[in-house]
Amino acid sequence: MAWFGVGSGSRRAEPQRVQRFVQADRVVVEVFADLHEARRLKSKFPAMSRGALQEFEHKAWNRLIDYLIKLPPLPSDN
Repeated sequence: MAWFGVGSGSRRAEPQRVQRFVQADRVVVEVFADLHEARRLKSKFPAMSRGALQEFEHKAWNRLIDYLIKLPPLPSDN
C-alpha cells in the first residue's frame, strides 16, 4: 500500500494540522540523498560489492554525525 493511502479520512490535511516545512541544511539533504542512492544500488545491483556499499554508507553517516556535532547548542528555555 502506498504511504499516502495509510490512515483514515480525507487526504486533505485539516488547516490546523498542516505541517510547516523548514528547509533542511544542504549537508543533511546530501547525506540522505547518498543513503537513498546506496539503498537503491543494493536493490538494483545485488552482486555489487557489499564492502564498497557499506563504506559509502558509513562515510555518509559519519558526515551527518560530524555535522550535527558541530551545530551550535539549542537555546535553553530558561
